[in-house]
Amino acid sequence: MSEITNRDALIDRCDFFNFSKMIMREQKSAHKEAEQFLKQCNLTPFHAGHMVTLLRAGEGGLTLKELSDSAVCDKSNTSRVVADLESKGYLVRLKPKDGSQKKYRVALTDTGMEIARHISVRLRSLTEGIVRNLCDEDLETLVLLMEKMACSHKAGQCSADVTANTRTDIYE
Repeated sequence: MSEITNRDALIDRCDFFNFSKMIMREQKSAHKEAEQFLKQCNLTPFHAGHMVTLLRAGEGGLTLKELSDSAVCDKSNTSRVVADLESKGYLVRLKPKDGSQKKYRVALTDTGMEIARHISVRLRSLTEGIVRNLCDEDLETLVLLMEKMACSHKAGQCSADVTANTRTDIYE
């Protein structure tokens, strides 16, 4: 019989199933609250995620691969979302300077940016509600832990700053 370590007990308390249930519960609540606004714009939460990703990228936009990687979505679904958002007038394809069609970038239109800003403000409000009971120190710890967990899936691509407990924005 092996002895259960403190770490094993802690992992049992935050096992992936319970952890993901908590996140999904909050996400479900957020989706319900955002659903009415998204319906008015003829969008799904999936569209919204791609739009917020493009908003954070800035005016230069992203290539399809960059958008796919940043939105954590496969390229074929990202291509469908891009075509759909383009047909709605929320994003445009930016032609590369070298004239090739292969490495085009996509960026939000003014209307797309306005909608993405609204979505982003709402997401921030939901995040504030989720962490409202955390003091600043606990919130800082949570952010650092989330960054470390995200890095653990990048197999060595993690910034040394994050592993050294220095805050960096790993999502850029």
